[in-house]
Amino acid sequence: MLGNLKLKTIIYVLAALIVGFMLYSYLSSLKIQQNVEELDGVWDSYQANQNEKTRLRAELIMQLGYNGLIHKYDNYILRKTEQHRIEAWMSYGQVQNTLEKLIRIASTHGERSSLEDIQIVVIQIGNNLKYVEKQLAKGISATAILRDIDINFTRATRALDNLNQAFQINYINRENAGQKDKVFVSIAAAFGLNGFIQAYKRYIILGDQIEIDKALAHAENIKQLAETYTRFDITFGEKLAIEDIVETLAMYQEMLNIAQTRHATGVDSEVIDYAVRVDDSLAVRGFEILEAVNVEQILNSASSVHDSIMNLRQQQVDYMNQHASFLLLLLILITYITVHYVIRPIEKISSAFFELSHGNIDVELERDESKDNEIGIMEEAFELFRDHEIRRQNAEEELRKLATTDHLTGLVNRNELEKRFIDLSNIISRSSESLAIMMLDLDNFKLVNDNFGHHVGDELLIDISKIMMSETRKTDIVARIGGDEFAIILYAPKSKNDVELLAQRIIDKISRLHHVRENTFDVGVSIGLMFEKGPDISSLKSLMARADKALYQAKRSGKNRVIELNPELANR
Repeated sequence: MLGNLKLKTIIYVLAALIVGFMLYSYLSSLKIQQNVEELDGVWDSYQANQNEKTRLRAELIMQLGYNGLIHKYDNYILRKTEQHRIEAWMSYGQVQNTLEKLIRIASTHGERSSLEDIQIVVIQIGNNLKYVEKQLAKGISATAILRDIDINFTRATRALDNLNQAFQINYINRENAGQKDKVFVSIAAAFGLNGFIQAYKRYIILGDQIEIDKALAHAENIKQLAETYTRFDITFGEKLAIEDIVETLAMYQEMLNIAQTRHATGVDSEVIDYAVRVDDSLAVRGFEILEAVNVEQILNSASSVHDSIMNLRQQQVDYMNQHASFLLLLLILITYITVHYVIRPIEKISSAFFELSHGNIDVELERDESKDNEIGIMEEAFELFRDHEIRRQNAEEELRKLATTDHLTGLVNRNELEKRFIDLSNIISRSSESLAIMMLDLDNFKLVNDNFGHHVGDELLIDISKIMMSETRKTDIVARIGGDEFAIILYAPKSKNDVELLAQRIIDKISRLHHVRENTFDVGVSIGLMFEKGPDISSLKSLMARADKALYQAKRSGKNRVIELNPELANR
């Protein structure tokens, strides 16, 4: 009887049981919830302030660091495009907005002082951006502009360090999280503000040896910090992020060598910048992952208020454990009904559909004819679908054969030859392998048709096709082009000699075909041969035309032979 239950009925019954249990639990926990709500209000107020400061501080580090304001400021000076100008001003606005929010919620004089120092340097950058716009309009070079408006970022760097130290005080009982965050901030600083990327950009613009020395020093520091970071208890995502940052750093170092060579030859900084651009998406993603992980760990730091809330919640858990037996029985009932009457039948149907979707039309599904519910309908639908799939596959196979093969010999036709040649030429273009193409035309075949009839000629063509297939490899392509014309494309032959021996074997075996249906005749084959080597492969039409030249020469030279295309033939 249960086997015929509708799925809707099962769902309604389970839903009613769950709602009843939820109502009972809700009424039982009202008193504890009132106390939790009072403390939650205090905790939310405290946590909101801390979360906002931590989040904004993380944003400020990213906005000032790698791929932030300084990076985009230097890119605008170098690349001079409207897009880079817009990005620099947008980044400037984001930093200003974040600084103003942090100043409003700063809780100590030290935090406010550090933020104001950073703001002074940011305002100076904004003033310089206006100056850069005017100078670029006059056609002034990036080197001349940077020398005129150089900024001392030491003040901003020192202020950011002080701000980070102020935030370290808030890591309550989370020494490991605080230490790891310190290392991450050091990596971000060494890569971004007044760090590697800034020295890298300044070297490209100015070409000063001092800047490249700074960049290399920062690079070594970043590698050491990255190694230190990996010694902490980190996630797999953090490990990948560190590897992405170090990998991007290595690419920048390689570009430094190129920049040195270009500077030594007097190349303009704009040209050098174009030559040494690095895809920094991996590093940007890595910094975002590390910042997100460290912010999350900091925000999860314990507090006395949180402990109080957790104690009350534990009381609520203890209270709820009194009803565990009922919940356990409910779960057992739900599991049994769901697994036995829903999941297992659906799994069988799904497995059968999966096999069918992968071409296994022989898959069988055991049906219970007495089932009068959704499962029974699905099983019936599967049987119908399988019957349709069998008919469809048979029809598709028949159409495929008609479209891709020669109906008489079973060899591929010209259309299929062209498709397979495209795939083969793509492979050769990547591997720089060679290919050989043979154009074959039967000698005296017309006499066979005229003297013995087309049915004998057809059987002869079938025998000749079998010879070609037996002498070639699976990786080669054998096609019937026309009545008694064939083409063979050999992928990556070992040598010209092997190809010539293959052609001669085909000639010898075809020449020995004297009898079909007790009819005696003399038939041969002429072969035109040419070789082509990747990566630049000509079109199939061009290759066949050139091989045809060699074929015609073989015909003129007495037939029943193979001739390779040479420069003299190719130029005729």
